[in-house]
Amino acid sequence: MNMMTRFLTRFALVALLSTQAMAATIEIQNGDDPGEGFNDPNPPTNANQRGNNPATTLGQMRLNVFEAAADVWGDILQSNQTITVNAKFDELTCGENSGTLGSAGATSSATSFTGGENGVSYVVALAESLGNANFNGSSAEINATFNSLVDSDANCLGGGGFYYGLDGNPPAGTSNLFTTVLHELGHGLGFNSLTDVAPDGSGGFLGAGGFPDTFSRNLLDLDSGKTWDQMNNAERKASALNEPSLVWNGANATADRANHLGGSPELVINAPGSIAGTFEAVLGDEPTIILTTGGVTADVVDGNNFGDGCSQINEGSFTGRIILFDATESCTAVFPAFFSEFATGAVGVLIADTTGSGLPDVSGQVSNQEITIPYIGITKAVADSIRANIGSANVTIRRSTTVLNGENQGKVKMHAPAEFSEGASVSHWSKSASPDLLMEPSLGALDHEDVDLTAAAFADIGWFLTNQPQGFTINAGLNDAWVSSTAPLQGFFFTVYPDLGFFFMSLFTFDSQIFGGGNTATFAASDQRWVTGGAFYNGDSVTIPVELTTGGIFNGSNPTAGQTPNYGTITITFINCNQATLTYNFPGQNLSGQLTLTRVVTDNVALCQSMQQEDPTSVNTATLLAESNHAELELAQSIPDYVDPPLAPYSPNANMAVNINAGMNDAWVSALAPLQGLFFTVYPDLGLLFLSWFTFDSVLSGGNTATFGASDQRWVTGAGFYSGNSVTVPVELTSGGIFLGSNPTASQQANYGTITITFNSCNEAILTYDFPSVGLSGMMTLTRVVEDNISLCEMLASG
Repeated sequence: MNMMTRFLTRFALVALLSTQAMAATIEIQNGDDPGEGFNDPNPPTNANQRGNNPATTLGQMRLNVFEAAADVWGDILQSNQTITVNAKFDELTCGENSGTLGSAGATSSATSFTGGENGVSYVVALAESLGNANFNGSSAEINATFNSLVDSDANCLGGGGFYYGLDGNPPAGTSNLFTTVLHELGHGLGFNSLTDVAPDGSGGFLGAGGFPDTFSRNLLDLDSGKTWDQMNNAERKASALNEPSLVWNGANATADRANHLGGSPELVINAPGSIAGTFEAVLGDEPTIILTTGGVTADVVDGNNFGDGCSQINEGSFTGRIILFDATESCTAVFPAFFSEFATGAVGVLIADTTGSGLPDVSGQVSNQEITIPYIGITKAVADSIRANIGSANVTIRRSTTVLNGENQGKVKMHAPAEFSEGASVSHWSKSASPDLLMEPSLGALDHEDVDLTAAAFADIGWFLTNQPQGFTINAGLNDAWVSSTAPLQGFFFTVYPDLGFFFMSLFTFDSQIFGGGNTATFAASDQRWVTGGAFYNGDSVTIPVELTTGGIFNGSNPTAGQTPNYGTITITFINCNQATLTYNFPGQNLSGQLTLTRVVTDNVALCQSMQQEDPTSVNTATLLAESNHAELELAQSIPDYVDPPLAPYSPNANMAVNINAGMNDAWVSALAPLQGLFFTVYPDLGLLFLSWFTFDSVLSGGNTATFGASDQRWVTGAGFYSGNSVTVPVELTSGGIFLGSNPTASQQANYGTITITFNSCNEAILTYDFPSVGLSGMMTLTRVVEDNISLCEMLASG
């Protein structure tokens, strides 16, 4: 393999990424006719609408707001291509209590371009950013239409009009145009599923080429365990109605959720004991509601005995009580809360779902009078049990201390009500999120200019952010075993060589289909596979050309052993010291996809974080280029082939006895067994060493060829508690799985044998193996593949 070619290819990619580091320019294109919309020469009719907007006409005020909101997104996203928004004001639907403030979307999408992933659809603004090219000529990238009736119709949302201030302080009764524009631009920039999942729709993808779009690929249904790109059309349509099980699967937003979501609202039934318990709830989104972890406790009164709560309550004494009403279609849940607080002195309101489908909608606000008591939605089953015990029912409305508001199983919920909502379902965060998020279907109380969790979601769909990926750099603290929750009994080993700026990985996995030839090998079932590769890294990301190794023999040299170069690529992007996203593409096997990775054990996260703080800069690519001849020579002899010894023999502290430490996390090899190797991962807090041996069958294959490679690859794994410089590891053999996917037939054969490792120094170890069931035993001397991390090992060993 020509390592110089590989290096220069990687350097060209780095150069391409560096051109994308500038903030995006988003221009507003006036789509209105003379005298209307952005061209309206009149002043606002309501003095409360003006705020700190310096303009004197409605038209210029509107343009100022749009440009200010566009600047917020422009400062967050990277693009060298101007993003044009064709915007206008027209009459849209609007009533006294509900209406459409605005709508926006991408004008087109693109696929199969340089900088993007084949077989994936991107909204045009994102495609142009990644491809660094103009894909639609003079056409706008986003179309946006906003409701002119908000300012002109006294019956539209109370007649308060849009608030045109730029300070985030809209008076009661007005609708904040700035946050509305920020929200709608979010849709046009990619927070939108390009799927036809309406009740009368096909369920298919509508993006370029009919391929899955980057937003939909991040949608996961917890019930099926599938992301939307893995589903068929019927499954996607069903999933679009499956809240709370439809969640966001992107690693960036998942990692960032605790920075934006508070404790989840919950209902605790205190009495009677026969129905006591803690139950899921959803909180109303009036901006003045403050719900603490202690919450509000009171006896429950059945409000249905006094009407539906949507008009003045003139009888009954509810002071200090919590009132239970049923959800109705005639008014929103905010009105029972309003009348309960201001007419009866109640301290809380329960809104019961009546359909049995889950939690009711409790969104909405009341003009000119803000509610301060909590009102929550509860399920029909919980409401029925309370009603059966009215007179003795006592409950608490509070926030959870363990579950975040708007998450399910650690992932953020999406808006997927049981009754499909055109223009809202799927392409928004769940209404249950609190504090309110920008991309919920109804705008609640938002911090000015804060795009909250949406920025992280944009990183998940492919955008480069101005504060990413520079915020994290690869370091040797990432040397570890990593795994995806969607691919059990499989995993990755990463080894970082910081002096060389090089990243090496191996994936231990299975064949891409269940092996059915009936040919049983002596060392294991014939479905194990592994691929390896290495590449220069920059910042938080590395793209690795991977190779498949075939034809070898267990713990021995075999002249027929070889590697298949250009087998495909794996791209790994690290979000932090414990999370990464991985994209794989193996064209010859028609295999591609994306995974979220975490460490198997988090022991070494602290080491990574300390190294990140000590050396926040990435490997200097200019220095690497200047030293590429040395790098090429050393890597050519060590990384791809494991055949030749390193250029210079290891000498510093060569005979120093060392206790096992995390500096030994690395790829190790025996000169007697080329194209094979071991990965060690040390967990110092647990006192545990984990290993995987990538090797071959003990006899040559009988000619039966599997679809993912020759049928002779094998790996064994195990973990053992260490003491001093030695560890004995009981190893297991894993078989029956399927490539990067869960398979109920996958199993591990325990008590397969033992491996004992004794470290003589930070670069030499003696391995003794004993696999009685297959009659294999022996001893070998191991050294590291590359010596970069010896100094880390010695530093940790010395104190």
